[in-house]
Amino acid sequence: MNSYAGVPEIKDENKKIRERIHYISGAQIIEITYGAVGYYLGIQSEGEYKLLVHRHTAEEGGNTEYGPIVSDEPLKEIEEGIRKKQEILAQARAAMQGEEYDTLAADEILKTFDEIPDRNTPKEQEFKALQRSMLQKNKRIREQAVLKEEQRKAREEARAEREEENGYRRDAKLELIKEAKSFADSKDYSRVAADRMRAINEEWKKIGPVGRKEEQTLWKELREAQDAYWQGKREDASGRHQQWIDNTKAAIARRLTRITGISANLEKLRRRLETAQEDEKKEQILQWIEEDEKQLKVLVEEKERMEREIEKGGRREARNAEAAAKEEKPAEPEVKAEAPAEPEAKEAPAEEEKPAKEAAAEEKAEEAPAAEAEKSEEAAE
Repeated sequence: MNSYAGVPEIKDENKKIRERIHYISGAQIIEITYGAVGYYLGIQSEGEYKLLVHRHTAEEGGNTEYGPIVSDEPLKEIEEGIRKKQEILAQARAAMQGEEYDTLAADEILKTFDEIPDRNTPKEQEFKALQRSMLQKNKRIREQAVLKEEQRKAREEARAEREEENGYRRDAKLELIKEAKSFADSKDYSRVAADRMRAINEEWKKIGPVGRKEEQTLWKELREAQDAYWQGKREDASGRHQQWIDNTKAAIARRLTRITGISANLEKLRRRLETAQEDEKKEQILQWIEEDEKQLKVLVEEKERMEREIEKGGRREARNAEAAAKEEKPAEPEVKAEAPAEPEAKEAPAEEEKPAKEAAAEEKAEEAPAAEAEKSEEAAE
């Protein structure tokens, strides 16, 4: 007989030995059945098998021995412990991903992990590594929060100093925005109005920056007014073109609907072909498939042709619009938001994100038991 470290010697030539991987814990287990009722169940840990339950035969005294788990179904106890640990990790992960990230609350959840007995199985070792990683992450986040608060205060002081200096610039730019909006609302597309709209950009530059974040907000508001104005000048010409695009897209949509229907029917026909028994029936199905494929090809070619026509028409319309724009001289000046007078305080370093490979490993570890269960059941069958 083979020698198994930690397994008691059972003197029964007809005994049956079965070794397998426990699908939840990932540990190697051994089952030995012998005699009428003899049964030994052990789990491998640190290179040898540890007793879970041993039911002796009448010749051996008929008693039952238990390992650390006093249960006739110790594997279920192990599985339940692993599931609880998995749930704890999921709860901690949810707390760490919520909008109100409470690191202390996450730590308390993770500490309950140690209250569950540890059988030192591969899956439990994997979960424990994840627990340590989460605790370390929480500690880093708390340290960064302190640094971030200090830097926030420094930025607030610098911002207050700039606000007084930038007050008049802000008011001047708000007046320019108001003027640009009035032109857009009035739909005055005269040469004088267009020249004034372009001049607003030059005045904007001369006023100077208001502060990076607010500058971007004000610039966006000005650009929205100016974009609306220049768009109005092109709407008449683009209206007819848009109608053509809408009609063509509607035709494409109709063909897409037919393509989807034919594709679905082809899938059904191919499945029927795989199960068809009679040659005559197969020939009929092949004929249907050929007809559908021809029709599908025609529809796809028509759709692609229409899409190319839309693309060509778009380029043609763009050239026409550009020519009209040059005639009316409505070109928009390129203006970039200027940087603030002094640099802002450096923000706290962002929490280091885990590499995609490590994050995927964590998710795989949490989802693994279910997947392994399926594999185990398939192997058993």
